[in-house]
Amino acid sequence: MLNMQSFDAFIESGADSDITVAGFFKERRGVAVNDDKLKEHIASALARGWPEHPWERPHNGRALICGAGPSMADPSTLKKIRRLANRKNNHVSTVNKTETHFLSLGRQGLGANIKSDFHVLIDPKEIVKTYVTPQRGTDYFIASQCHPSVLDVFAPDKFTKFLYHHGAAGDGLDGKSHTTPPLFSTVGGESILVLYRLGFRKFELFGMESSYADDK
Repeated sequence: MLNMQSFDAFIESGADSDITVAGFFKERRGVAVNDDKLKEHIASALARGWPEHPWERPHNGRALICGAGPSMADPSTLKKIRRLANRKNNHVSTVNKTETHFLSLGRQGLGANIKSDFHVLIDPKEIVKTYVTPQRGTDYFIASQCHPSVLDVFAPDKFTKFLYHHGAAGDGLDGKSHTTPPLFSTVGGESILVLYRLGFRKFELFGMESSYADDK
């Protein structure tokens, strides 16, 4: 479980120092991405005029963050996610291909499909555009550093989407500040920060074991 007192202090401090959250998340904050290509992506994203990630007051909701590890095909794990998702104030958040996987569970013989309330993307590679088919009723949080073709997928007005910023690469590109601490280096970890800003203070993580299965 995340040590939210440490997390709160870190977000509010603005310090450019290393910090360990709950003993296992350790990243470097405040490091600008000096990459011209990323700045092109960010400038393109800002030019679309999409709403940016809102800050919400803390609330009692619980975020069920679902990564893409092997356990996402484990019936017992999926059963637990379904059970928790049906509880009041619990919300499912997916990343990358996990939403598409959840919407095809029935076809895979893995039980009822699971609907995502939130979905987060961060990778700047063009292939990310193949990861998801946007759904109505899901809020999409798309890093401004994502490839422009990824943002094109979400262009129709019927989809709810927000831009968020990873690091400081886009700061000042349109005369405004767009710095967000890059606390996590993976999309699963970044989802914690995205949902924290939405007011969540309770998190349960699933499928965050990366590519490991059966101790291999």
